[in-house]
Amino acid sequence: MLPHEWKRATIIPIRKPGKVLRSPESYRPVALTIIPCKIMERMMLRRLTYFLDSNNLLPREQYEFRRGHSTEDQILYFCQCVRDAQKLKKTDQSYSSSIFRLI
Repeated sequence: MLPHEWKRATIIPIRKPGKVLRSPESYRPVALTIIPCKIMERMMLRRLTYFLDSNNLLPREQYEFRRGHSTEDQILYFCQCVRDAQKLKKTDQSYSSSIFRLI
């Protein structure tokens, strides 16, 4: 259980660049939490990430929210899958299933 104080956050509205000053849609909320809570969140994230990576629980196609896996890597992987399918002369259905797997 977390201490009650750790669950509290101060919400600060930050105006989006180039937006109207008086419009509520021009602001995005930023939640400020206390430092011990942020430290605990980072520790939990690192432990969970280490556990998932060391036990190979994420598929190799999973690029989102992973350190060292960028959008560019995902695009290159997709292009390679398309090239491989073209070399093997796979059908359009194979392309569709490959695309679906990557999304």
